[in-house]
Amino acid sequence: MSSQQPPAVPPPFGPVPSPDPQPQPQPQPPSPPWWKNSTIIAALVPTLVFGGIAVQQGCRATNAAEQSADADQDSKKRAMQDDTDKKKIARGPSVSVTRGESPVIPSAFAMAEEQVYIGPIAKTTDWSETFNNWLASKSARPIGLYSTRVTVKALKDETTIIQDFKLKDRNCPYEVYEIPESPDKPFYDETIVYPPPMGGSGEDVTRTVIGFEVSQYDATKARFVERGDPRLGNMKKRSNTRLALTDDFSTQTVVLEQNDARTFDIYFGSNLDCTFRLEMNVTSGGSDEWIEIPIEPAWGKGKGAAIAAPYDKYGTFVKPSPDGNGMEFSNPTSEAFAPAINFSTVDPYP
Repeated sequence: MSSQQPPAVPPPFGPVPSPDPQPQPQPQPPSPPWWKNSTIIAALVPTLVFGGIAVQQGCRATNAAEQSADADQDSKKRAMQDDTDKKKIARGPSVSVTRGESPVIPSAFAMAEEQVYIGPIAKTTDWSETFNNWLASKSARPIGLYSTRVTVKALKDETTIIQDFKLKDRNCPYEVYEIPESPDKPFYDETIVYPPPMGGSGEDVTRTVIGFEVSQYDATKARFVERGDPRLGNMKKRSNTRLALTDDFSTQTVVLEQNDARTFDIYFGSNLDCTFRLEMNVTSGGSDEWIEIPIEPAWGKGKGAAIAAPYDKYGTFVKPSPDGNGMEFSNPTSEAFAPAINFSTVDPYP
């Protein structure tokens, strides 16, 4: 017997039957984005709104706190600065003094030496720095009358009172006429100069007008000037200047509060050759002090001022040329005239 296996039955022709197909899941429609989901939005809106409000309020609170802190710092800085300023003012002067333009421009100058050369000012047509420098180089002095303007401002937070003005270091070497001229104290009678024209500022301010009779040895205190004075002399008509002085300034003192200011026009008249300085008595709080007032002219030297006496005769005469093109020499005998000062006073103690 044969032990071989029977041959395999060949598969029938045709496609091989496949097993039963498994059912496939159906695709689901895509979910709408969250911002289109009304349920989610409904839940989020209150959260976002109230959360935003809370954040905004928190930011505002933070900003307010920061601003409050900044304001406190600024307030402290201002308070510290104010305290520093007050201490500085308390330690400083009672007043400040500011110079202004002189109320009256000198009409004539005198020199102690005869001039034979005026080259530096020969072409000068107006009162310029060149002319001032020339006057200073010749130690020129205004004849008879000098004036200045100052504004005094109160600086302290206490009441400030301007009590008085007086001359300081007054020196009139020839008030005793028997004293002969000396080389170091010459007479100012050699040259008379009429200055060129000067333009004014035209300022119009309310001011207190006071004056001094400098050539009177015992009249060192300020007096009020009568309204309308000084009445200036006229060189062409050969008339003198009048300066009427009334009550002592000390009888009507000036009271200033902090930052108040008062302007003073101050006139100095003299019929002698004199030099002088000026000081002012000021009280504020518990302090009482004399303060020097700057009165030196633009053509002067040092801290004070000087006046030349008017003389009848001069050796040389310098004046603006008739055509206005410069300065020239002229005849001192027939043309030059220096107005004297006629003082009119009212004795406050008759």
